Amino acid sequence: MKLSIQLPEQTNLELYEAAEHAREFQPVAAAFIESIIWRKKETLSDKLKDYINEVVIGNLTITTILSIQYF
Repeated sequence: MKLSIQLPEQTNLELYEAAEHAREFQPVAAAFIESIIWRKKETLSDKLKDYINEVVIGNLTITTILSIQYF
């Protein structure tokens, strides 16, 4: 998860952009979601909407979403 926080803050690239082959991997999507609450507000942009809608929502099960909520 740390890479999902630090990479956007230092390079303005999301992990799924830097490692495009892993864009739809469940651990990458989960790390992205978990990182949102820890990130600087400036790193959250409109480009994230497409990733959330196309990959995250389709990739995460309700169990994963609930476990992230209570983590």
